[in-house]
Amino acid sequence: MHLLWTPATLFVRFRAKYRNIKVFPDAREDGWRDELWYRDVAEVFLQPDCREPRKYKEFEISPNGQWIDLNIFSGGKEELRSKLRRRVVQDAPAKTWTAELAIPMLSLTPDFDAKQIWRVNFFRVEGEAEPRFYSAWSPTYSREPNFHIPGAFGKLVFRE
Repeated sequence: MHLLWTPATLFVRFRAKYRNIKVFPDAREDGWRDELWYRDVAEVFLQPDCREPRKYKEFEISPNGQWIDLNIFSGGKEELRSKLRRRVVQDAPAKTWTAELAIPMLSLTPDFDAKQIWRVNFFRVEGEAEPRFYSAWSPTYSREPNFHIPGAFGKLVFRE
């Protein structure tokens, strides 16, 4: 996983190995697909404002380019409408897929300040039925797989 940023855009790149790819066959015309987490996916959770511990942004991308962007808040979720741009490339001989996301900073925070430290976590899920493969950049240590634990998010420091 790699991150780059400009004052206008946060770029996230995932590279994942796989055994078998399991994706949904359907999505909205623009590729947006709710409940994407029930198949193969790479995820990034971003919390630009740590003063609201149960509020953060969730972005997911699947090996076939389907995606989701959500506002997560205490008791719910809603489509973010972030204007996310994305690209996915599969390499079948190497059994890898790579996803690149370009997330507009304005969809994350109204006033980006590179001096602010954000909370962040990155996840990977593979498979459609248990036992599935789960991995996290900053593990949540939950009994059942649960990525929605902002207290387990790591820190994202922007460097020039």
